Amino acid sequence: MQEIINAVVIDDEAEHILEITTALGSKGISTIPVHYKDPHSAYVSCAKAAVAHPRVIITDIQMRQDGAKPTKTDIANVTKCLIKIINNTKGPYIILAWTSVPDSFDDLKDYVLKYFEKINIRGPLYFDKICKNECRPDGSSFSADKILDKFSDHLDSQKQIRALMHWERSMLNSATASVNDLFYCCEKSNESIEAILNALAKGVAGKNLCNFGSIAINEALSYLLKDKVSQSNFDSRSKEIWKQAIGGNNSEINSAAKHRLNSLLHFDYKPSEKMICPGDMWELGKEEEFFKLICGKNCKDQIDRFKEEFLVFVESGYTLEDKIKKARKENYKEELKNKLKGEYTSPKKIAKKNLKIIAVEISPVCDFSNRKKALKSLILGVLVSKEFVSGNVITKTSDSITICPIMIEDQECVLALSAKYILSMSGEMILDQSLENKKLLRVRESILQSWIHKISFYNSRIGTVSFD
Repeated sequence: MQEIINAVVIDDEAEHILEITTALGSKGISTIPVHYKDPHSAYVSCAKAAVAHPRVIITDIQMRQDGAKPTKTDIANVTKCLIKIINNTKGPYIILAWTSVPDSFDDLKDYVLKYFEKINIRGPLYFDKICKNECRPDGSSFSADKILDKFSDHLDSQKQIRALMHWERSMLNSATASVNDLFYCCEKSNESIEAILNALAKGVAGKNLCNFGSIAINEALSYLLKDKVSQSNFDSRSKEIWKQAIGGNNSEINSAAKHRLNSLLHFDYKPSEKMICPGDMWELGKEEEFFKLICGKNCKDQIDRFKEEFLVFVESGYTLEDKIKKARKENYKEELKNKLKGEYTSPKKIAKKNLKIIAVEISPVCDFSNRKKALKSLILGVLVSKEFVSGNVITKTSDSITICPIMIEDQECVLALSAKYILSMSGEMILDQSLENKKLLRVRESILQSWIHKISFYNSRIGTVSFD
């Protein structure tokens, strides 16, 4: 089982734990032992084991010295051990239960699945029983192949899960190879590891190193890691695993999946609050106060015009708007309410009311790293829930507007930026508490650079005026 990184083994017999650990270790699977002496100590050990995010949990059911059939309390205690391990697990995991008494396994499985559903914990990908005696083909030592036999067969049919677990393993191997290469560089260049790490971090963070060190070194080492991961996926086994996992399904994914994938790939929802970095996105808390700083007294008109630029009617929207105008002109508002129900207010007015103005920091990374700019470069845009721009009114598409579906607080939204609105402000002004600006997220470099390129291209267009 080359895909498994680590497993947790829960047993009341220390000798069995050692034997299982030895067997799995021979397959390159690290094991986290939990010696079940009593329920409380087992809970504590299981909570610690959760840090490793194990994919496989092997647990005994009969936790009594005499091997007596477990009571409901015993099953509840084992279930609580499982909860301590997987309470925060969002991905796939399996449970293999030791038992030579089928009824004990059936009781445990029924209890676990019902209780997990009740407290809203994701159920296991695979849940089966294994007999300890059957896992000793030579009558003495445990066999890893026998322990994982049923699961291996099941994983063969779960091609996508197998591929992702294979990717997890390749990431770990690639990280190890990256560290090895770094030390090789030190040895060959006759430099200390401290000097090498410092040089890497400075190359990314520049003068911001004191505040940006951990992120900088991670960014630098990610180049090594990405190269190693790419190399690991060129071997024939990896190609075949991913071919089986990806091929043959060309179905279109739904709208929510597109929003979530964009968010997963391109946005960091836990940005640093202590500094302003390229890609930081702010929701303007007080739009009028912010626009007063930019355009003076006529800020209300400017805000209205700004929001209007992002919205356009679809054909049904124009029809509805005409009906509304006619009804208002002929002054039969009550009749209009009955005809159009809750839509008698202008669709654009509703959409504009729900647009939130946002600002994204777009300074080049090198300028940020070396503090070359006293002022921050910002581009303005809007953020709106999908429900307000998917009916009679939609977001406008043009050369100046960049649109991206995104998830905000588990809600499908549309983010739109306008290349027409670039401005500079000091960090102190952005962070001014009186403006109540709220940092929502950070746009990752993967998409930020393409946005900056599009913004720059739009603003460098020739725009010739001529007369025929």
